[in-house]
Amino acid sequence: MNKLLLTAAMMATIVGSAFAQDTVNKDQPPTKTDQATPAATTTTKTYTNFEIGMAFDYPSTWVYVADPKKAKSKSLIPPDLFRKKAKKGPVAPGKQVQDEALFYIPSGAHTSNFEVYSALWDQTPDLWESIQVDANKELKRSVVKQWREEILGVPLLLTKIAYDDAAGHEVGLIGLVYSRTPYKMAFRITAPDENYDAAEYEVRQALLSLRTTQGGLPVPEDPNHPLDKSAYTNVVNRAPAEVVITGHKVDPKKIKKGAVALPLSIADKKVVLTMPEGWTSTVGTDGTVTLHNAAVTGDVMISVASTLDSDPPQAAILKTSAQSLDLFSKVESRNETMEEITTGGASTDTIWRTGTSDKGAITSCDSVGATNDLYWILRYRMDGAMTPAMKKALAELIDGMSVDPAP
Repeated sequence: MNKLLLTAAMMATIVGSAFAQDTVNKDQPPTKTDQATPAATTTTKTYTNFEIGMAFDYPSTWVYVADPKKAKSKSLIPPDLFRKKAKKGPVAPGKQVQDEALFYIPSGAHTSNFEVYSALWDQTPDLWESIQVDANKELKRSVVKQWREEILGVPLLLTKIAYDDAAGHEVGLIGLVYSRTPYKMAFRITAPDENYDAAEYEVRQALLSLRTTQGGLPVPEDPNHPLDKSAYTNVVNRAPAEVVITGHKVDPKKIKKGAVALPLSIADKKVVLTMPEGWTSTVGTDGTVTLHNAAVTGDVMISVASTLDSDPPQAAILKTSAQSLDLFSKVESRNETMEEITTGGASTDTIWRTGTSDKGAITSCDSVGATNDLYWILRYRMDGAMTPAMKKALAELIDGMSVDPAP
């Protein structure tokens, strides 16, 4: 059996076992309390899974059911894959058939389920989607829609299903975060038809806080170059024995500020944006800087901010990148550099995209450069393909730009 068939067989096992608990706990009423908690005082808790390398915050009104039965094997091929499996009875309330996290989301007279589990998958998104269709067809369930979004800069593969059972009409959403990690984050929402929209909304709100346990951004999986099996060794769902967080050490002697200095203000704080020669600038009433260069077609937009009263740089670049992605009908290439220390002394994250829109070819570049609590955000979009000279000019701008307190 080749690798493709093995992977498909494992996926069918994962999907089948995850679906097995549809009839469990769905009719449990929401947890009752002596007093109603005002919406304004809603607090959150944090779910962290070090095996998939992800964490997110969820409302304290959700009920988290931890499965005490941990998986004993992390082998790539389940040992019982080729053996006849004994039939299992119904899953007891509060238990799961896999090493998963299960959340009950109170919604009306019933609870909705939100499950998070790890998935072994290094094949193409198309094959994942095909397996979801086949698995649900086998289970007599309808695939309502399949589509892709982006989360943390990587594809999010989504499959919406619908089916009828003894409790009535049910709706589900299966998601896979297509990151280049040994164990990928997968999730599933299941809810009665009348409660589904509210459940999906709550889950999407929680996933706005999704982040990696390592603090960086993931990169998309590359099915043409799968991870070596050694990458799966000793991957466990527990925190590292010791976590040391250190900042980038920049040698002051190697920092070279740009020759062009532009005075700006952030709130009541005066700062200076420095950049290489060859760029002219205009400052808008909102503080946004528009840069021009003879080698670059169109405008390069720069905003400056401080972490003291704005989003962290990583969150800011994600928002900007998402706005760029909306312009594309198809992304043909995506290149990303992370936490690169530039000549100007800034720690930069940069995302380049090329592809097509409804009007034809399109190119975008989004970048952030942080120095201490100050940072700049660069936004550039153009119709057509970028020439090497244009890309070089933008790269030199990113490498030489920094924002610092005014002397």
